[in-house]
Amino acid sequence: MEKQLNNLSSDEQDGLEKEALRLLYASLPVTTLISVVLGFTLVMILSEQIPRTSLFVWFILLIAVSLLRFVAYYCFRHLQQEHPRHYLWGFRLGVLFSGLLWGWSGYIVIEQADVVYQIYISFILAGVVAGASSSLSADKYSVVIFIAAVLVPHITYYFLIGNETSIGMAIGLIVFTAFMLFTARVHGINFFENYQLRLQAVESEKAVKHFAYHDSLTDLPNRLLFNDRLKQSLIAAKRNSRILGVMFIDLDGFKGINDTYGHDAGDELLKMVAEKVRLALRQSDTLSRIGGDEFLVLLPEVVSTAAVIDVAKKIALIIDKPFQLDDAVLDISASIGVAIYPEHGKDGREILKNADIAMYRAKELGKNNVQLYTETYD
Repeated sequence: MEKQLNNLSSDEQDGLEKEALRLLYASLPVTTLISVVLGFTLVMILSEQIPRTSLFVWFILLIAVSLLRFVAYYCFRHLQQEHPRHYLWGFRLGVLFSGLLWGWSGYIVIEQADVVYQIYISFILAGVVAGASSSLSADKYSVVIFIAAVLVPHITYYFLIGNETSIGMAIGLIVFTAFMLFTARVHGINFFENYQLRLQAVESEKAVKHFAYHDSLTDLPNRLLFNDRLKQSLIAAKRNSRILGVMFIDLDGFKGINDTYGHDAGDELLKMVAEKVRLALRQSDTLSRIGGDEFLVLLPEVVSTAAVIDVAKKIALIIDKPFQLDDAVLDISASIGVAIYPEHGKDGREILKNADIAMYRAKELGKNNVQLYTETYD
């Protein structure tokens, strides 16, 4: 699992840590309450066996640590989590103190009790550890800290007694400790694998959404995404009384490239064209491939029609330059039609139609030129 953890990106590791924190703190109220209830039960049962002052001090300390852990839980749930690692170390500190108190009961308190009550204390401690191996499994350090703090003093006590029964109990507790650590590790691996599955599900969902709105060859926005951005840009342009420009681009001579060099070369050429044109546009602009050798450009914020024409001419010059593909030099050009909102249409459908008409007019006029839509083209 360590190797798999190292293969995660820094963002994924941060996400794993936050998910572990969420699970650890989610179980804190219940586990802390159970700890207090078990402590109270222990005090009631041992009150006739052990001086009440010792039990009272032990129980008050247990309640104090539990209250501090509840404060940490409240802070985690309701305050900003700018430094999640601080919350993790705070959680581990609470686990340590809680474990040491239970370990105290397994060393200091137990020596004052009869054998039957000693077995009962061992039973309680085993239950506490069993619960911790599950609730703390999202953080291996918390598991080790708690189990060691609880059971090492208890095991030490039985070894120090030295008789056969106590040594047998100590060995049994060692085996139990190993089993609980193994169980916690299995739970931890399951947690990690579940996290990986969720990551894969999220990535798969992102990929599906991406492919639904992007061209598979060039990774440019497809017609669906372009239309959505055009719709939003038209709303903004209308609200702010601004103009926007749309270009319809068709590559001249692309069919000849496909016929001469093959479709693989044609695909590479489309990707090179897409990349060069994309780099010539602003981040707010949209370049879309809508199929074959046809592209659309959306300029959502422009100051004038002349500015749109300048961008269209710049794109035409970029495409007109030779493209180097292996040993071949590929020559193509572009016929570009331009339509402006609101002059050439009040909605996206009308603007796209008129940009298409202007593009065909550019074809008729010899290709490799830019044409602004006018009503005389209809």
